Amino acid sequence: MTQRPPDTSLLSAACADADPELFYPPTYAGPWSGRIRAAKIICSTCAMRLACLRQALRDSENTGIWGGLTPEERRKVRRDRPDV
Repeated sequence: MTQRPPDTSLLSAACADADPELFYPPTYAGPWSGRIRAAKIICSTCAMRLACLRQALRDSENTGIWGGLTPEERRKVRRDRPDV
């Protein structure tokens, strides 16, 4: 799977030096929940979290952990808050 590189303004993000596989688990449940928690912890410490989330929402990113949210969580944000 080819993943689009992040916006260059996000290169100072907390995840910049983390293993990308952490943010792209094959599934978002079951045995991968530990990786998802770890990714969300990294996101929670990041000054770029909101910019990252906005980019994912703007680009309708449907894979990966972006701005601390899974694809399902981002779909819920888009559904509940289309103005974001």
